[in-house]
Amino acid sequence: MKTNFESVQIIYNIRNINLKKSKTMKTKILLMAFSLIYFIFINNLNAQNEIPIIEESLRDAEIIDPIEDTIAISEQMETDDRVICKTCPEYNFSISPTASWKTHSSSIVSNGCKIYKISVTPGRIYIFKTGCGNGATASFDTYLKILSSNCYLLAENDDGCEEGRSYVEYNSASGYGTIYLVVSGWNSYSYGSFKLAYRYETVCSTCPDYNYTISPTTYWKTASGGHDEYGCQVYKMYLNAGKFYTFKTGCGNGATATYNTYIKVYNNGCQYFCGNDNGCESNRSLVNFYMGYTGYVYVKVMGVGASHGSYTLAYKYSYSDRSELQTDIENYTLDNSINLYPNPTKNAFTIELNDNQSISAVQLLDLTGRVVHDWNIESNNNVQTFNISGYL
Repeated sequence: MKTNFESVQIIYNIRNINLKKSKTMKTKILLMAFSLIYFIFINNLNAQNEIPIIEESLRDAEIIDPIEDTIAISEQMETDDRVICKTCPEYNFSISPTASWKTHSSSIVSNGCKIYKISVTPGRIYIFKTGCGNGATASFDTYLKILSSNCYLLAENDDGCEEGRSYVEYNSASGYGTIYLVVSGWNSYSYGSFKLAYRYETVCSTCPDYNYTISPTTYWKTASGGHDEYGCQVYKMYLNAGKFYTFKTGCGNGATATYNTYIKVYNNGCQYFCGNDNGCESNRSLVNFYMGYTGYVYVKVMGVGASHGSYTLAYKYSYSDRSELQTDIENYTLDNSINLYPNPTKNAFTIELNDNQSISAVQLLDLTGRVVHDWNIESNNNVQTFNISGYL
């Protein structure tokens, strides 16, 4: 009996060589051959009622169940005709995250992986996980990695969720592009099935971060974009002193929007100094300002509250002489509800509203965003004149 067990142990040890280190088909075929010999030997012992003693000895030695191990060998041999873990930029699946949670189910073998290709949009945080709810789960200790379009590591996570499951994020503030998500096990003993949950969340860039650069000219130019709920798009530009600049999402010249827009302007120190909500038709926006310095300016297009959608921003500049301003912005009636005149002015200006509206407060700011003067209006008059000669 001792001799028989030694024979079994020798055969089992040979066939239990780590397959992950066996890189040739020849080696794996030899392992399968040893497995076959082992099963024949076990069957002979079973006929002699000696198998229970051997099984108990194998269990005491903490050796993997021979039948399960042989199945694992067979599964790994079957994968020889295909790569069990592709190499970026090769991938297994292509997925398209949305604002709602979506899932995708798959599995890996020992030392295997699955790679997902994802196209990303600026202004979003992409979330991937194999746990932490929302349908995500895994039968093994997962490991997640996010790779760039050039296959460089961007982010990784092992145990971000319960029971060795993973959670990883990617912020796409840098712009449009492609990333790759790799789902694998923590080690060679971690493999099985998983359900990946994924989605994106919207972020709004904060100055000095930006999404695009533009260069206004003396003729109207346009830039099309869009954003999700509570998102935005930020434009960076280098502007010259002594000119009037106009940005709008309505009021003609190709400008439009599918939602209630809001335009905000920031100086080179990222201080807010002007903005507009409903300066044009259908809750679209218009803002114009005079540049007192030469340098960078940031224009943010966003929605009011959760408003979101697509837009076309129209923009240009005009010289500061009154003859050119006359056709561009002087006495411009904003959405037929607000009329400000004269514009520009050095002494006083008048704001006129519709009959059913009134002015409650007016704020005068300089180009740095500093509040120069506040007017609090107690009258319900829809026409008010303000003297600014002492503040310029």
